[in-house]
Amino acid sequence: MRFRRPVEVVSALAIDGVLPGLARINEAVEKRGLVAVGLIAYEAAPAFDCAFQVHPPVNELPLLNFGLFEKPAEESNLPFDDLGSFSVGKWSASQSEEDYRRSVGRVRDHIALGDTYQVNYTFRLRAPFEGDPRTLFLDLVRSQPSSFAAYLDIGGRAVCSASPELFFRLDR
Repeated sequence: MRFRRPVEVVSALAIDGVLPGLARINEAVEKRGLVAVGLIAYEAAPAFDCAFQVHPPVNELPLLNFGLFEKPAEESNLPFDDLGSFSVGKWSASQSEEDYRRSVGRVRDHIALGDTYQVNYTFRLRAPFEGDPRTLFLDLVRSQPSSFAAYLDIGGRAVCSASPELFFRLDR
């Protein structure tokens, strides 16, 4: 689905704005019949439970950013045709191989001790990017088809998600 021209945008740059923002989004969906499209960053986790520890947000990306729409503008398999070129430079990890091995060892120790049964261990990869992010997104979804891929233009930043997971589903 393609959404254009939101009626309203709800955004939070700080933890204390996440839950009020979600309440505003819920009200818009439930009472005004709007459709919410957006993102909640991993770094917003402490808004839900202060025990969650996260790294600081990246590059002033909002912790919460949703457009509220009356309806989709149109439906299509892909949201746009090739628009331009792009290039991605060399990737660099936010941690060394030694730190990675040490961290995975700690995860295994905690699993063996019964402290947890699963850990979603992640770290950041960075690379210089030039060009049209929409074309990058098209390449991602063409090479890794997913029911839940999304391209979000959030005012000067683009989020290209080829993630196949469904994190939230609201039923009644």
